[in-house]
This record gives sequence, C-alpha cells and structure tokens, in this order.
Amino acid sequence: MLLSFRWQKIFKSRLVLALTAGAKYYFNFIICIFGLLFLDSIRELRKYSAWNVKDLATPHGEANAHMKQFRSQRNFYIAGFALFLWFVIKRLVGLTGMCAREMANSAAIHKQAEGARRFADSVTSDDLKKDDIKKNIPVATGDAPRYIDPSEHDAELSVLKQGTKI
Repeated sequence: MLLSFRWQKIFKSRLVLALTAGAKYYFNFIICIFGLLFLDSIRELRKYSAWNVKDLATPHGEANAHMKQFRSQRNFYIAGFALFLWFVIKRLVGLTGMCAREMANSAAIHKQAEGARRFADSVTSDDLKKDDIKKNIPVATGDAPRYIDPSEHDAELSVLKQGTKI
C-alpha cells in the first residue's frame, strides 16, 4: 500500500505529466530512429557481403573484409533487436497504463459500493429505530408523541370531521 502511494506521488509529479503529454511523439520519434539504424545496417550488410578482388589484394585484406562484415552483421542484429524490444516496451507501457486505470476504477467502484453499503445500513438501522420509537410511544403522558403514524392520523381526522358535522 505504501509502495503504491509512492508510485502515485511520482506519477502525479509535474515532470512525469509533462513527459506523458508527449509520450506518443517520443515513442514514434525513437521508432523512426531505430528504423533508420536498422535500414542502414541492412545497407551495410549488403555492402560487405560481396567481396571484391581488390579488397583481398592487400596483405590483411581478407581479415579486414571479415571484420567489416562482422561489424555490419553485429549492427544489423543490435538495431533489429532494439527495434523489436522498443515495440515490446511500447506495448508493456500501454498495458501497464491500462492496468493502472482499471485498478483506479476498481478502487473508485469499491469505495462507492462501500459508501452505498454504509448508507443502506444506516437507513435500515433508522427504520429499526423508528419501529422501536413507534412501539415505545408513551400514551399516558400529556406530551405529543414524536412519531405519528399517517394512517392513525387520517383516522383521527376523519373522526374529528364527522364530529363537527353533527
């Protein structure tokens, strides 16, 4: 509970809110950069996959050609994995945000249900108190009772109206 409070405090900070406002653009910009790096690595891979005879003419030409081919393959794999993992990270961020929203909605609905339960309990306890008051009305005292049953009130009014007509 304490950890979630800290995360909520961090996520509601001004810096994080400013970053989240443009997060979609940042993600797309970085995907474009990774895409360009990946395309460049493909170009380099094609460039160094075919060996020319003039590259092999020098004493260390074959070693140099293998080195360049290895670097182009390395860059291809690094750029490809970076691009793939960036899509995975983007999906994880989206799922985490959706999960956080659902948890917040769940907590709000839970609080609302708890308030409705407390209200229902108070209403039912008030009804029970009214029934107790109705049963315990002192009849012999001269004070007017606090609770008046509407049906009894209507009956008394009809009796009084009939008595004044006579």
